[in-house]
Amino acid sequence: MHRPRVNLRSGKAANAAVVHLKQALDVFNNVAGNVGVPGLQAGVGVLSAVLGMIQKSHANTESIKEMAARVEELTRMVQESAELQGENISASMQARINQLLESWNAINVEAQSLKSRHKFWRILGSDGEGEKVTGLVQRVSMSIDAFTAVGVIAIEAGLNRAERRIDVIPDVTVQRLLTHLEGSFVPPHAARAQFDGYPERNACLGGTRTDILETISTWAAGRLGQAPGETANSAGSSTHQQPNILWLDGVPGTGKTTISYTIAKQCHDRGILGASFFCSRFDADCSKPSMIFTTIAHRLGLFCEAYKDRVTKIIKKDPDLVDSQVSRQFEELILRPLELLRDSFPPCVIVIDALDECQQPRVTSEILSTLLDHAQNLSPLRFLVTSRPERHITVVFDAPRYRNAFRKILLHADELQPVTTTDIKQYLSVSLSHIGLYFGLAEPWPDGADIEVLSRMTGGLFICAATAAKFIEDPHFNDPNGQLTKLITAANSHGSHQLLDRLYLEVLKTALANVSADLSERLQTIL
Repeated sequence: MHRPRVNLRSGKAANAAVVHLKQALDVFNNVAGNVGVPGLQAGVGVLSAVLGMIQKSHANTESIKEMAARVEELTRMVQESAELQGENISASMQARINQLLESWNAINVEAQSLKSRHKFWRILGSDGEGEKVTGLVQRVSMSIDAFTAVGVIAIEAGLNRAERRIDVIPDVTVQRLLTHLEGSFVPPHAARAQFDGYPERNACLGGTRTDILETISTWAAGRLGQAPGETANSAGSSTHQQPNILWLDGVPGTGKTTISYTIAKQCHDRGILGASFFCSRFDADCSKPSMIFTTIAHRLGLFCEAYKDRVTKIIKKDPDLVDSQVSRQFEELILRPLELLRDSFPPCVIVIDALDECQQPRVTSEILSTLLDHAQNLSPLRFLVTSRPERHITVVFDAPRYRNAFRKILLHADELQPVTTTDIKQYLSVSLSHIGLYFGLAEPWPDGADIEVLSRMTGGLFICAATAAKFIEDPHFNDPNGQLTKLITAANSHGSHQLLDRLYLEVLKTALANVSADLSERLQTIL
């Protein structure tokens, strides 16, 4: 067998790229040895092993150049971080480095497997093996891209949170001062915790999530209904009585907040939304569990004038009540006025979304246990609570004494895959159709095959479908066809388990410099 003749010019370019990469690795090795970061210098050995394989293969020249550039970029970041932080490198930086080293170790395992294959070294010059080495080189570059991107996002998110705290904390202080000076005795409340407090929130697309929405709507109206994944406790299985608390339990990305927003808006339009509190880890007030019951009391006062009068008298008599434990807040500001007005108080729904995003897990657990302790006495109030299945939340709901106090709907992606796949396809079809109309693209765009690929890429998660749509319509690129092609190409060239990684890596690589602060925070959470 004769090896194919290599073009002399391309051979020189490849050799130059390899020399450049070797120089970059030498510099990185010196910096890694000087900064004293645990494990970093050992990671250089992995990259050197890949370099050795490159020198014996027909690896793609551009991929080698890209890896050299990424290694130089990583060297600068590590060196600058060490100069700023000295020997005490931050915990977040160390965690990112550990994650990078894990990626390199996985690459090394694959590299060693490739080297040990029968006749590997004799046929390494073939195009097939060269492509495999190129794949290893590209994975090294991708791992450094991810390391860099997460660092930038963390910085942007940190700055944004700092700005918000500077703006928000004085507002809370001023609000309390004005409350006492004016003698109105209004409970402290988080204005942005309202369901429509942030313009980025949207309702479910018409025709999607219909089973879940119908179940929640019938529960709110006091009738029975059951959706896929729902488990009804005995209190909820009676044809005569529904529990006053409904827990929507779902893993990240399953659309809990979109469902909550849809229900809250429907209730608001029907005049039966008593209050809503949409928690957010990125908002100072909306992440405080101590603000939940006081905000609900404030909103119920706006919903019912007689209730407001009762709460005002209670706070006037005991102004420090608003700073007491959440269980006492609930008993004095919600339950006590309700007992006095139960016969005349209009039925209403209260929505608490993303409870897992609150700070202070212990206080969050206390909020749940307080609600469940009084579940039988909440009428005519109905509480819809949504959260991820975090331990400090599930341990409360799983307590035997609360077995009959609530209904539960599981919103897990794997269990609802047939339903969510259909809904996601419809969401993508409608969203991308609107994008095509906006950009004046010839119909039909995109074709059905592209919708199928994108749907598969989302892994049954609505947050991924929404991210893909935003990526395609990104006004900074003004090229929906090009953006769509990037995602389709990434999806077709990787295994199904890598599709979500490719989706978010494409977003990070091409749009990081232009994303908003809120999207940066969302990406930081995902990563």
